[in-house]
Amino acid sequence: MIATIKAYWKYIELVALIVLIVAAYTFGHHTASVDAIASQAKAVKAQSDADNAELKRQLQVSAGNAASAQSLAVSAAEARQKTQIVYQTITQQVTHYVETHPDSESCRVDDDGLRIWREANSGNLSQ
Repeated sequence: MIATIKAYWKYIELVALIVLIVAAYTFGHHTASVDAIASQAKAVKAQSDADNAELKRQLQVSAGNAASAQSLAVSAAEARQKTQIVYQTITQQVTHYVETHPDSESCRVDDDGLRIWREANSGNLSQ
């Protein structure tokens, strides 16, 4: 029996070494995973705390300043009106372009069409 163990001792040492390496790797991987999850949880909590503080500050500001809410509503109405005017201008320019350029079905745009497209995307429309 001892002779058999001596004969296979190198293999036994190799298997023990492999088991030890796998165990060390698994332990390290598990520890790193736990640390990463803990770091993520801390970061999420810190962001949540910061968001809550900012929200509280914003609520205090908006609660104490009803007049600014009124002016924001007026600004929003003006912005909607301006957007409607821009939309109508784009629609008129495109309609006029299509009517005056019968070859527009070719999916190509000349310089004037390209100008309208650029102005529409930039929000700077010439009347």
